Amino acid sequence: MPFLFSRRLMCRLMAINTGLINFYLLMSVSHEGLFTVALIINVMSWVFIEFRLLHVKDVKIIDCAFIEDTNEEKIGLQIERGITSQDFRRAFFFVLYIILAFFGTGNIASLNSFELRWVTCFITSFQPFLITTLILMKTLSPFLIVGCAFRSVQFVTKAPLGCLNIIVLIYSNIMGLQLLFYVRNNGSWLEIGTSISQFVIVQVITLFIVLINQIAKTMTDFSIYNFANQILEKRKKSV
Repeated sequence: MPFLFSRRLMCRLMAINTGLINFYLLMSVSHEGLFTVALIINVMSWVFIEFRLLHVKDVKIIDCAFIEDTNEEKIGLQIERGITSQDFRRAFFFVLYIILAFFGTGNIASLNSFELRWVTCFITSFQPFLITTLILMKTLSPFLIVGCAFRSVQFVTKAPLGCLNIIVLIYSNIMGLQLLFYVRNNGSWLEIGTSISQFVIVQVITLFIVLINQIAKTMTDFSIYNFANQILEKRKKSV
């Protein structure tokens, strides 16, 4: 449970990545476990590189924490700015890693990419709803890893989250428009189906990215200890 760990950036990221990769490895039966390890190394390197590009000498990345700016005891970067040209690069890498997480272990849009062997170690009888839930959780794990890394990049650079999301949606719409022109209504059924499925996948990813960002924000910002303290303080005031 990453919510039980400190909200320091590195501690929270390590907790999230460790929890997700443990679950993913338990559900892996082939090379996809190595892909997740490589993905985590890549996105963590991305976070470090973005932090180094800020050229901030007084603050180390281990001192940053997912704490709101209204907190007087926060630890993090004191930067407030508008959108810059570098934010387009950050949004581009986020879209790139999302697509890599989507197709990294195969085309998950195809039913042939899902295997019941993933859940045979945990389920002895045929339970379709539980099997579907476990498979979807495994499929979502790489996306959450990328989403939490993107949230970390946004936090350390103090980039406006809304503007970054808009840039990501612009990139996704550009890909959607390009694939829309490749949709075919003639030829073999395979070519027609492939062109349509590619366009639909990009449109679904556009909507899916918004959900991933919200889940990643919750996973990085929420703390059970702070939530419990707030409840106790409210009870003390009411008494």
